[in-house]
Amino acid sequence: MYISSPSFPFVALTHNITITVEGKPRQDDQGEAASTTPQEIVLPIELRYGDNQLIILWVENDFCFLECIKQGLKPYFPQLGLVKVASAHEAGVWLSNFGPLVESRLVVITNRARDLDGGELAWERVVNQVRDLKLNKTPVVVFCGRTTCEHVTQLAKSRNNVHVTSEAKTLLNLLVQVFPNTAKK
Repeated sequence: MYISSPSFPFVALTHNITITVEGKPRQDDQGEAASTTPQEIVLPIELRYGDNQLIILWVENDFCFLECIKQGLKPYFPQLGLVKVASAHEAGVWLSNFGPLVESRLVVITNRARDLDGGELAWERVVNQVRDLKLNKTPVVVFCGRTTCEHVTQLAKSRNNVHVTSEAKTLLNLLVQVFPNTAKK
């Protein structure tokens, strides 16, 4: 996961993440290969975000145009925290560790489709990750192409707090509307 954040007065969010790794292959007393034992490693993670800062969890495997959108949001959200992940699984890991701590100022933005992440239904996997973690107040925005926007909008109608758009300007307006306390007037 890649995390970018400007320097300013901040609040640090700390959490330990436990991962399991395979042990190194070893030999027994007779020189024969012995089985390896998985080991758990605890990694302390610290994220620094401003008290009143909008945090965007952006789920997409191609970040080529993200910098343009980030620059468009900067005038309205100068203390923008941006977390980029490539899959619904990575989003779920981040959300389970940090989502409840920042739910009131978190928005999840996902593209519609990712070949290795559910194909055409990748956006639904992200919505399910958010809702399975009971982050029901967290808006999810599906940012997709114009040709598929209407179809995804119809599919998302039954979902709580899920928005669909193909326009950067609509995305900006939505963020300012949903997070007026963090938007610069």
